[in-house]
Amino acid sequence: MKEEFIATGKNVDTAIANGLLEIGKAREDVDIKILETGGLFKKAKVVLIYEKEEILPASEDKKEIAIEEKKSVQNVDELKEVIKEIAEETKLDIDVNIEVVNENEVIHNLEESDDNKQEVANIASEKVEKEVVDVDKLVEKVKTFLNGIIEKYNLQANIVSEVKNKEVYFNITGENVGKLIGYRGDNLNAIQYLMGCLKEGAENRYRLYLDVENYKAKREQTLVELANKMADKAEDIERNVHLDPMNAYERRIIHTTLQDREKVETESMGEGEKRHVVIKFKR
Repeated sequence: MKEEFIATGKNVDTAIANGLLEIGKAREDVDIKILETGGLFKKAKVVLIYEKEEILPASEDKKEIAIEEKKSVQNVDELKEVIKEIAEETKLDIDVNIEVVNENEVIHNLEESDDNKQEVANIASEKVEKEVVDVDKLVEKVKTFLNGIIEKYNLQANIVSEVKNKEVYFNITGENVGKLIGYRGDNLNAIQYLMGCLKEGAENRYRLYLDVENYKAKREQTLVELANKMADKAEDIERNVHLDPMNAYERRIIHTTLQDREKVETESMGEGEKRHVVIKFKR
């Protein structure tokens, strides 16, 4: 059964983020209709259309997964309160209602509307062409935000930053920083999304990336190894191989890793949480 939820925010992206938080859905699990784009004195309004889930009895394995997911939600709720406090204390211009819209979901959104996003990017670039960005100030702004989260969690951690062209990379290292990662990277991705909300004006020409103890780098390496192993299997048995469900970011890694293989090709299949990559043997 299809359900509809109307969400609002200071712009379309914020409205979508707020709506996803309320209904507890990921970006790829909903269809979006934009009712109002918002303006100086008017909020944006969107409709999120999603499939209402039917609750089924869980096996022992499913119960265990459900417990982990519940822990993740608790961590994210805690993170929300931390961010609110940091925003108030540091007076950073953050819409603290934005929540779990992670990097993977944003990438998925870009995959679906690259042309529109590029057009918006070109217009924005023209408007800020003559503006000068003090990247050091941007880095310090983000570090202030990240240090606030680290302090609220009472962690002993260090932040390392690196600027490469129009990209700024941040990596947090230290003891017991796993709670910044969260279940399947939920907290890490939420924090990165909020980092992006700190940018304003010409700063939007820079992309911000966050990692904790090289979690993303290690995960990417694991996926690259998995992709090649399963591609070898598809070639050996001369049949298609279905991988486990993955988010858009992880699927993209599989596609990219295998794009030059001669005997196999990849395709994403399924909907929502069941969307996965199929490695197809070329006959």
